[in-house]
Amino acid sequence: MYKVNLKEVAFRSAPCRMVAELISERTVGAKGVTCRVVDILPASQVGTREPHVHDAMEEVIYVLEGRGEAWVNGDVIPIEPGDALLMPMGVPHMIINPTEQRLRLICFFPAAALGIPGVD
Repeated sequence: MYKVNLKEVAFRSAPCRMVAELISERTVGAKGVTCRVVDILPASQVGTREPHVHDAMEEVIYVLEGRGEAWVNGDVIPIEPGDALLMPMGVPHMIINPTEQRLRLICFFPAAALGIPGVD
């Protein structure tokens, strides 16, 4: 068993966001899962995000704090704290922060070794 506290994890800069990898193969030797806290930066500070795709897995996103928009294959829906989203395998998606407030997410992936788009 492993316990990781967000206060002990450094956020890494990625395009349009900051990423703290809590659980993964890299951090604790996980064999089948990755859990990250992701802060989506305001669009006014970073410009437009580009959609990305996970060809071989689904992604679950849980909104912890802030409000934003989920763009999924051209459709846009508002998101707020308490929302859980399932991003289907192979479907282009992105999260957008149209506000000036922090938009904080938890992202779960069913893979232990997973790069960060735009970083790894």
